[in-house]
Amino acid sequence: MPRPESEVNPVLLELERGSGVEAFHRGAVCVVRDDQVTYSRGLTDARYYLRSGAKWFQALANVDAGSIDRFGLDDPALALMCASHGGEPAHVAVAQRMLAALEATEGDLVCGPHWPLHAPSAAALRERGEAPGRIHNNCSGKHAGMLMGADLLGAERRGYDDPAHPLQRRILEIMAGFAGDAGSAIEVAIDGCGAPTFIMSLEAMARAYARFGAPPASLPRGWRSGAESLRRAVASAPHLIAGQGRFCTALIESTRGAVLCKVGAEGFYGAMVPRQNLGIAVHVDDGS
Repeated sequence: MPRPESEVNPVLLELERGSGVEAFHRGAVCVVRDDQVTYSRGLTDARYYLRSGAKWFQALANVDAGSIDRFGLDDPALALMCASHGGEPAHVAVAQRMLAALEATEGDLVCGPHWPLHAPSAAALRERGEAPGRIHNNCSGKHAGMLMGADLLGAERRGYDDPAHPLQRRILEIMAGFAGDAGSAIEVAIDGCGAPTFIMSLEAMARAYARFGAPPASLPRGWRSGAESLRRAVASAPHLIAGQGRFCTALIESTRGAVLCKVGAEGFYGAMVPRQNLGIAVHVDDGS
């Protein structure tokens, strides 16, 4: 997020111990409602990494291309495509079903293996003497969805993670469409799982979340209906977008799907309130 050294985000949070401040976190916040910024704090025009906050838009590319009908996807599968999941048994089972529908294997996923983020699930693997696989990667649902998208576009599966691949170009088009006027300024970066993610202003992120929650009629019909399918899926299966003990799951469950949200690594958090045409984007500078 390059910016002049003289420009510094405000302190959003202070941690107190006794009578003093032990630590503080700087960041920026932007709220968009009805396509207008209604609240902002900090450098909302600075550019930040969306990281896993992009998964809604990445999943939409294959849904718009027809993955629900072609692969018989249910709400759990749609939710997992948007997830940074914990690698719990329920998450792994859905990812395995998605690979079976593709007639694919874990080896087709670009994301590498890592231990489940859910500590009890990681401990259970160790107790059985098993190593984690790519299917335990928190992004395995996204990558399975990308394989589906490649098939539906008539493109090669190999290289689906390349920014020049037809699927990734389609995802960038979708991301730019939801970001609105700022969409032309989006840059592409590579996420930790190997797939592209995006760099853009915090205002563009908030606008994209607001529009995903309540897409304007100016967006293509397939994008609007696909976003509705993904929102419904996550609202009906919030345990799949993150998991036990995770804030995303807890917030969606506690609001009964009225608020839909997504974390991104190194300090991003996004939320949408569809009934209020509201999108919220937060970035904490130190990645907390």
